[in-house]
Amino acid sequence: MLKKRNKKALLDALAPFGDVLQAGFGNGDLAEEMQKFQLRSHTIIEPDPSLAKKARKWAAKQPAVKVIEEPWEIALRGLGVFDSIAFEGFASQTLVDGEERFQEVHEKIPGLLKVRYSDSDLDAFCKAVDPQMKGKLSVFLAELEQNGQVDAKQRKGMVRKHKLKEVKIERFSFPTIFFFLKRCLASHMRKNSRFAARVQEALPKAAERALFDEVIVNPLIGYREVDLVQGKLFVVEKLG
Repeated sequence: MLKKRNKKALLDALAPFGDVLQAGFGNGDLAEEMQKFQLRSHTIIEPDPSLAKKARKWAAKQPAVKVIEEPWEIALRGLGVFDSIAFEGFASQTLVDGEERFQEVHEKIPGLLKVRYSDSDLDAFCKAVDPQMKGKLSVFLAELEQNGQVDAKQRKGMVRKHKLKEVKIERFSFPTIFFFLKRCLASHMRKNSRFAARVQEALPKAAERALFDEVIVNPLIGYREVDLVQGKLFVVEKLG
């Protein structure tokens, strides 16, 4: 019942119309409800292979729905502008430099995020990484596991062999939402378009400052919060 109320609050705030982008498929409930709004198009980004498979199966029965199985940092590069954007949430590491990390790796080794790797491939890659990037290597390996490009045994083996730190991949983190929102405001939101996302945990101080400086006080952006039983709903409108 609580999840249904949260979904309803998000849909009421977003009032989806036109071309819609959904970040994360989740259990599919939000995508299903979206279809009641007679959308022009509905694009879903879902990097998790198992969830993307479910999303494609569901989308096959729906009009004008496209599923993209890629990390959002990559998927956004091939997308245009939208009228409504809903952040359902997907796996992401809670690092402030997450966006830069993906950009760095993709530019240095194009195509690296799209293939399946053997142990020898991973070992060679880990040995070749610049020592200054070793701190990001554990996170990158965890992302590869999340994307289905390596399995848990492979990742843990590389962590032990190359004496890397274990990292925890968390779901639905505010830094992810903030980086995603920034990219969308810059390149993927039409004038008068809306963005809505639910955040369950309290914001880190750095995230609060960034939200205030870059969104709340921006005269070209409308911002409001909706209190939920658990967490808050952030609603952003691009005014100009």
